[in-house]
Amino acid sequence: MSDVGKMSYSAIANAFPSAAVAEHMGGGTVPSAGSPIRVDAKLVVFLAAVVIVVTTVHQLADAHYDFGVFYYAARMVWEGARTSLYNLSAQRAFQVRYGRPADLIFCSPPFALAPYLPLALLPIRAAFIIWTIVLVGLFTASVESLAFRTGLRYDNWPLLLSLAFMPVVTSLTHGQLSIVVLSAYVWCYALWDDGKRFIGGLVLALATVKFQLVAGFICVLVLKKKWRELGGFGLGCAPLLGLSFLVEGWHGLLSYPALLAHEETTAGVIPPGMASIRGLVSLLAGPRGHTTLVAALSVAVVVLAATTWKDLQTGFAAGVLASMLASYHFNPQDLSLVLIPLFFGMKYFSWKATERVIAGAVVLPTLLWFAHCFCLLAIPLALMVIWVRTWRLQSQEDDLSIQNSEPEGSL
Repeated sequence: MSDVGKMSYSAIANAFPSAAVAEHMGGGTVPSAGSPIRVDAKLVVFLAAVVIVVTTVHQLADAHYDFGVFYYAARMVWEGARTSLYNLSAQRAFQVRYGRPADLIFCSPPFALAPYLPLALLPIRAAFIIWTIVLVGLFTASVESLAFRTGLRYDNWPLLLSLAFMPVVTSLTHGQLSIVVLSAYVWCYALWDDGKRFIGGLVLALATVKFQLVAGFICVLVLKKKWRELGGFGLGCAPLLGLSFLVEGWHGLLSYPALLAHEETTAGVIPPGMASIRGLVSLLAGPRGHTTLVAALSVAVVVLAATTWKDLQTGFAAGVLASMLASYHFNPQDLSLVLIPLFFGMKYFSWKATERVIAGAVVLPTLLWFAHCFCLLAIPLALMVIWVRTWRLQSQEDDLSIQNSEPEGSL
């Protein structure tokens, strides 16, 4: 699918490092820690304004955003054409009816239509407004959970900065599923952090609405022999597969790979616009071919992430990064997932370093998108995997420093 809407807003979704760690690392002045994220009246008004702005921008170029694709596909289900979801001729008939360009085709798993089916009973404009409210709510809950799990207490700033991150803005404007995937990852981490490994795996199955964004992560789990988590994931995928069968039938499902192959030939697939290994290779060696090289590099980054897994936080962050880099189809809005390792890693930044990260995130995604080389962001993503490997060592050094600073005889 194409990625229109080159939004100028972009900033990093992170909060500030703790004062103790920043002081230990020699950082600059650190703002005083405040309260956790609070959903009060002021925040609700602000979020309502976000919904208004997003829906207004969406209406300016409605035909070129992804929400309309999910909408007409859901209408196909309601109007008796559900077994023809992956039939291009049938899709084209509905594209014409709902004013969609031919190169924006529905190529998601059938169960991905589940949240869009009730919305498709409404006029498309009302459906998009409701869907935007849902996405903003999911995103708010996800950032609140990340801030809570990482101990970041700086009022609502983590959420405000996260909402300004360009991939998040484009995901909201498109009405895409990237935020649903982010929410599934965050919910999964929260459950694993609470020791609920099997249930967390069940939740992770929800991320398969964009299966390419979870495939690399699952490979990391296999290499780490996380069988309980994988068992939950497998069980969670079973009803999704059953739902897909009910919607599309075996004949339709068997035609799905052919549709994915066709999608690669459409104008909506732009490899240099993907912040992944495939995107970077396409920029350096040409847009087509090089499958073997991309596969080899993807395997390498997955193995690197698996060897980085020393505890839940380092492993989860490295796994998410590896899954993004190894994704064969990676839209700019999918970069929203980078918020997870950024939140986890903020305690290792000095305040001055945090300022540089925010500034870089404001400038880089927007500039590289307009320069048609968004794929260059794969380089800092790869460097982040290496950076995650240093977290455990840094934590050990911080613990040793704290122990050495304690007065003798202290309890």
